[in-house]
Amino acid sequence: MDIHLNDNKTVSLSMKTRFKEAIEAYGDDVSTKIATPADRNLYAVNDESEELKEEKSAIFHSVMAKLLQLSKRARPDIEPTVAFFCTRVSKCTVEALKKLGRVLR
Repeated sequence: MDIHLNDNKTVSLSMKTRFKEAIEAYGDDVSTKIATPADRNLYAVNDESEELKEEKSAIFHSVMAKLLQLSKRARPDIEPTVAFFCTRVSKCTVEALKKLGRVLR
């Protein structure tokens, strides 16, 4: 969290750096804008979706940790979506990684 003491004796808090870290860790393009962090299929789990390889699974874990912190401090609107992904951390799939990209958008 970036804390800035302004000239008028106020404090500004920002977590933009953490957002940028999460986006960079994800690695794919998330520049398209969307209205909500999840679509109606968020809770639909495809059991046939391929599990992520170790490298991509580590990326999923890293991005999730960053988003979990952000959801508690800066973006409560993503908290339900992030909470669902926390249940999927032990079984990361390609489908879950794609849905995670929507949160970053």
